[in-house]
Amino acid sequence: MERLEPDGGHDHPHDPDRHGGEISALSLFHDEPLDPLDVDRFLRFMTSSRFCGLLRLKGLFALADDPSRPLVTHAVQHRLHATFRLDCWPGSSVTCAAGS
Repeated sequence: MERLEPDGGHDHPHDPDRHGGEISALSLFHDEPLDPLDVDRFLRFMTSSRFCGLLRLKGLFALADDPSRPLVTHAVQHRLHATFRLDCWPGSSVTCAAGS
């Protein structure tokens, strides 16, 4: 990833200590669409152990095979839930619905 932004990189505040001082949030951003296999490897690595310290992972990924349809991800600790593609990016002018 090219940028790591502990504050989330957006214009509304978050309380980094809302879960206690031992837990921190981190946002990852990349300027170009990512290879689907690399994203799969990343998600599997992040959820590969129940003892890695991951509390929660949420994400929207632009994938190189179709950057206009983001991949939605959600994981809790070592459990990666099923991913799916949206028909378009949230906030776009195109009518958007969940894809498959």
